[in-house]
Amino acid sequence: MKKSSDLDFDRISKYYNQTDKTGFFQNISSKLWNDLGMDEVFLRIDHTLTKYGEQYLYSSLRLVKEGDLLDERLESTIQTFENNPGFESFMTRKLESLSKNDSYFLCNVFQRETPQNPWFMLFYILSALSVIGVISSLFMQWMILPAILVITCNFFIHYWSELNVSLESRTFGQLGEMLAMSQLILKESKKQGIFMPKQPEIEKVGSLIFKASVLKPRMKGFGELAELVGYITELFKAAFLIETLLYYSILKEIGEKRSLIEENFDYVAYLDFALSIAQLRKSDPFITVPKEGTSLQIDGKGMFHPLLSYAIRNSIRIDRNGVLITGTNMSGKSTFLRIIGLNCLLAQTINSVFAQEMILPKLHIHSSIQTFDELESDKSYFYSEAETMKEMLTVDHEQGFNLLLIDEIFKGTNSRERLVISSEVLQQLAQENSIVIATTHDLELVHGLPDFIFFYFTGQDVAGNYQYDFRLRAGVLQSTNAVFVLRDMGYPEEVLGKIRGRLT
Repeated sequence: MKKSSDLDFDRISKYYNQTDKTGFFQNISSKLWNDLGMDEVFLRIDHTLTKYGEQYLYSSLRLVKEGDLLDERLESTIQTFENNPGFESFMTRKLESLSKNDSYFLCNVFQRETPQNPWFMLFYILSALSVIGVISSLFMQWMILPAILVITCNFFIHYWSELNVSLESRTFGQLGEMLAMSQLILKESKKQGIFMPKQPEIEKVGSLIFKASVLKPRMKGFGELAELVGYITELFKAAFLIETLLYYSILKEIGEKRSLIEENFDYVAYLDFALSIAQLRKSDPFITVPKEGTSLQIDGKGMFHPLLSYAIRNSIRIDRNGVLITGTNMSGKSTFLRIIGLNCLLAQTINSVFAQEMILPKLHIHSSIQTFDELESDKSYFYSEAETMKEMLTVDHEQGFNLLLIDEIFKGTNSRERLVISSEVLQQLAQENSIVIATTHDLELVHGLPDFIFFYFTGQDVAGNYQYDFRLRAGVLQSTNAVFVLRDMGYPEEVLGKIRGRLT
């Protein structure tokens, strides 16, 4: 598993951020992503070997595709790896060779417009004139001065464009490596008689692979002879504008073959992504493939959180539109809400769940789990939460099924109004095509939700220490633990005695 220090989400998210979001079942919002703690979950499930595989995995988790719950292409690819261990080993070795390639910006090549240079043809003419001038000066002395003038002009152009060339040459080198890898994978799959889905065209990018490899920055050699060769090569490239022409030639070809480059990028990144999911399943025998249900029901058996090493596995069957989970402080309500949410998301994106078994339909997921005061915009905790609830109330209940996750509903206001507002909003949210799952400390809220089903988490006082078993139970919580928590924190006994006296 990778270390958190190895991941730069600003760069990992670049491919996703620049992808057209239309045509997807759901674009996972930053709020839902953060509510489910998906940065940390990403770290747990990421077994990719390349930077663009890493970006593809991130994008796949944020953009839920249309269609069935399970991506049959992904399952087919994983099955191909399982049936052909030699090919899987080949893929792993080759992708590992690109693991140190810092290619987070490679997606810019096809996701952004390619700059054009109006002076491109002039550079060709100057290059040709310098060649003609040098050759002619060998036979006609009067050609020496014009040749020197043209070459001097070329030197100015070379060093004027060198900044752009040096900045882009690394990316072009990575482009050549990616295209060469795609070519190599296609050849090996044909050699082994393996058909991979959506194989791209590679024949038309041969010239691009060659040009990119020529422009790719080289490691400087050691010793005086190597330096001398380097200086001579640099003078030669400057005199005849070789590097400049090659740079703008690559830009021109990229502009013409942008879609073809994207197909090859997606192909290599997708195979790395599929290989990563296969490795994830091998790493944990409790990870399973979910099943798609046709009705609005969620049936999860032995579900757990991927970040908890010795997690308690809980099961739940939801066959109503409303679920209320009560529980004592720190008993596991919020974590269980995240377990449901992230497993529903992973089921729809990587065909995998952290559960013994899970049956669910395709779901639009919405959440209100982490809410904060927004000092910059002068929004209170209650106002921020009320905004999120308003967004949930406007969810389209006619376009597919919805899952609404709400932690400690309206805890930012007084108890009297909280109970009334919460019960009315929850009943409104629990419509025909939606499941709303809410948690609360307010046991009185149960009485305002007659059509909901109820579950709870609790604990018990053992030898003067309050302990939790983190097990979900059907029904409503009958006891509270706030005073026990204060006791375990070391509150003065005098204060605790007065609290107990007022509560009895």
